Amino acid sequence: MKDLFGNPMPNLSAAQNKKRTFPDWCQANQLPLVLSEDQMRYLSNRDLFAYILRDPNKAEKLTCAYDNVAEIALATLSDLQQAGDLTEREAQILNIAFELGRRLLASEQEDRVKIDSPESAYKVIASHFIGVQQEELIMVTLDTKNQVIRKHLVFRGSLSASVCSPHTVFRLALSDNCASILLAHNHPSGDPNPSAADIQCTQALLIAGKTLEITVIDHLIIGNGNYISLKDKGYM
Repeated sequence: MKDLFGNPMPNLSAAQNKKRTFPDWCQANQLPLVLSEDQMRYLSNRDLFAYILRDPNKAEKLTCAYDNVAEIALATLSDLQQAGDLTEREAQILNIAFELGRRLLASEQEDRVKIDSPESAYKVIASHFIGVQQEELIMVTLDTKNQVIRKHLVFRGSLSASVCSPHTVFRLALSDNCASILLAHNHPSGDPNPSAADIQCTQALLIAGKTLEITVIDHLIIGNGNYISLKDKGYM
């Protein structure tokens, strides 16, 4: 339900009817001063609100009153106060958190580079290999529009089936919730021509990617100021 201005209205009756339990650490007066990275990543929305507000009961009321986080983000300060029994300052703290999220999203959308060719892929990863004296494999995760999400250093050392295993590569890919990946590694010798191990590892990752529904769009091998695309060479 929305008000005259199109903002979602809190469902106070639902808040009274829903019964939920909190983890032990999230009970009143038992909130930790510091959350570990694992706790932050895997907590429910309700528990995150409980940590921000320092009050599980108010977080319970707030998340029961709205269907999802997007509705809470669109709510007015007065609606937030009413739905969660919040003070004005608590409502403002939530509003500030959502504003930071909006700015982060806008920044990512502005800065994301689209990879649509080996040339554009090389521009994204070339700077990583400047001055690198040993072999390194990096992975670039991409969204559904082939825009860069993040770069990962997968390993340092000679490329082999053991270090280029699907588990090693796709564990990071899955953590980014990506649609596809780009692989790139360097040959310190300066010769970018692929070795048998390069081709074998790439083809193994192609098979694993299909199983996980993550496309391997290309694998670049970097030499001294030049590169070879395994996709262009017909190995993918």
